[in-house]
Amino acid sequence: MKFTTKLVLWAWIVLLIGLGSLVYSAYSKLNPDSLVSLFNSQIQRSYPGSNLTIEKIDYLFSLDFKLSLKTLKLTRGKQTLASAKEVQLKVPWWLILLNRGNAAIHISDLDIFVSSNSNESAEVPSLQASDKKPVSVEIILPKYLLDAYYTVRAQNISIKEIDGDRRYFTLSKLLVREFQYGKNSAFELNIPISISHKNKRYSSELWLFGDVTPQPTFWSINYRGEFKTKEAAEGFQYDDLVIDGKSQLNLSTVDLTSNIELLVEKKKVGTGIINAKSNQVLFHLKFSRFPMNFLRLVGDEIKNPFWDKIQGVGEGEIKFSKVFSRENTSTLSAKLHFPGTFDLGPDQKIPGQWFLDFKNEIWETSFISPNQDLKFSRRAVLDFDKGQVTQYSQEIGFNACELKQALLSVQTLAGLMDPAPQPYHSTVVLIKQCLEGDKVFDGSFRLGILPGQKYYQAELQDSLSKMSLKYLSKASGQDLEIDFKNFSWNNTYHFLSPFAGAAEGVLDGKVAGKWKSNWNDGTWLMNLKADKLKDTTGSFFEFTQKLWDYFTIDSTEAVKRNWQSNVNKNVVTINSFMLDGTDPARINGSLTSVPKGKSFLTLTYPKNKKWKPVKKEFSEVFWQKESL
Repeated sequence: MKFTTKLVLWAWIVLLIGLGSLVYSAYSKLNPDSLVSLFNSQIQRSYPGSNLTIEKIDYLFSLDFKLSLKTLKLTRGKQTLASAKEVQLKVPWWLILLNRGNAAIHISDLDIFVSSNSNESAEVPSLQASDKKPVSVEIILPKYLLDAYYTVRAQNISIKEIDGDRRYFTLSKLLVREFQYGKNSAFELNIPISISHKNKRYSSELWLFGDVTPQPTFWSINYRGEFKTKEAAEGFQYDDLVIDGKSQLNLSTVDLTSNIELLVEKKKVGTGIINAKSNQVLFHLKFSRFPMNFLRLVGDEIKNPFWDKIQGVGEGEIKFSKVFSRENTSTLSAKLHFPGTFDLGPDQKIPGQWFLDFKNEIWETSFISPNQDLKFSRRAVLDFDKGQVTQYSQEIGFNACELKQALLSVQTLAGLMDPAPQPYHSTVVLIKQCLEGDKVFDGSFRLGILPGQKYYQAELQDSLSKMSLKYLSKASGQDLEIDFKNFSWNNTYHFLSPFAGAAEGVLDGKVAGKWKSNWNDGTWLMNLKADKLKDTTGSFFEFTQKLWDYFTIDSTEAVKRNWQSNVNKNVVTINSFMLDGTDPARINGSLTSVPKGKSFLTLTYPKNKKWKPVKKEFSEVFWQKESL
């Protein structure tokens, strides 16, 4: 069959006329001014009285129609309600002609501003001034776009405070494929999570994948997500937390409710409910196997001397709520319990159950052993901004256990007296019916730092002996009193270290002193006897040995010793320092650091009259030399 040139020409003319009519029909439907007007009217429905400005409008007709709105800003009065770098609409020709197809919407750098003042909220209004009923967000589209599928892409969406620099929420990526009302659509999104702690910023991200079925009144959403951290630092690397969830979004009240399951290494570890409203977010998570290492971010704050290693799994619940108001209030609380050990030392670990109960900055920690022979409770106040405990109080109770084990929990007197800054705190250690060999001891240690004072009180006794200690430090000075009654000392008693210690010994007598800064500036009285002493250590025994050194006598070999002396304003009066043995030796005298004061010591042997007294005078005493 042959086609003439004229026939071919007519065919092209008919085709061009047809295409031209299609282009004209499409252009009349996709008039950019009409679409911008439609877009503006939708904004007015949700934000009455607002003003939308668009810096630049671009459109292009090719295989599809592309409309780009650049640098958008939505204002009401002097307040900026929202801004965006670009909103772009792509519509293919066949969608316009056949009312079937897939359009695309691209949004980049969208910031939505909300007011922290509930009376001046810049959010989508939740209440009408007239009837106080929820306002639904109504969207009206042209008929040719009504049945279309949409692929929505968005990058860098943030909800910010309108009158500050606080950022409430950020969405770095959103992709929804073939979105249409009444139809199921797939989506994926990425939520960056950033936490600042101790001048460090820890970055994480939450990836969610799922599907959404939008309806006119609510949307049904199913999703699965993964939580990952970007830091490689030990204790902050979480790559295996998976979230499975089902949500419903109520459009009339802007209320999102989610039921989720949490999985770690494909095992279910918890469930939860999340409710997000226009002005509030609520989380309530329940865990059957909570990974305790998730708490390592605040590990230094929540640990205590007896719970040092955060590990294992726990059971309990965590609640979090945040209200977007001027105060920007938030509440975080949790109750967790988990097996662990109460650590008294490298070789002293008592198994039992730990309990962690906190609400905001108040953290309560407790422990109980299976036989209830050990109970512990601690209440701490945390400053998360500074990353430290500001104050705490704790109580430890030992019942029918080994005494040496109980005493490992007691802080030394020197540790309390340390001038280094310490938080306000109080500690009570109660000892009941604890054993040391065949002896049964009861006692208590009460110590702490309060505003303007430090205190340390101790009592320890069995049926035949007793030890009591009282120490108080205030701005006016320090006061110490120690009283021994036939008290057997051994190397497990460390609460007077490094002042005094011994492998063993029996002490009887009293030591009392008051001083301002240095011990020799104050007033002291000592009347103390010791028997069966062995392997003495500490600054007190070193001090007395230096006195015996003037006469080249080793006092450490004597198992019986007694001290009778007093101190009054830089003058040490030694009534009797005695080593009791085969040939008992005694020294007495006066030592002073007062300028032009005289210092001397006299050595005598009370039971050996053949040995004459030896007297030595000193121009300066040894503690003056040591202070230079």
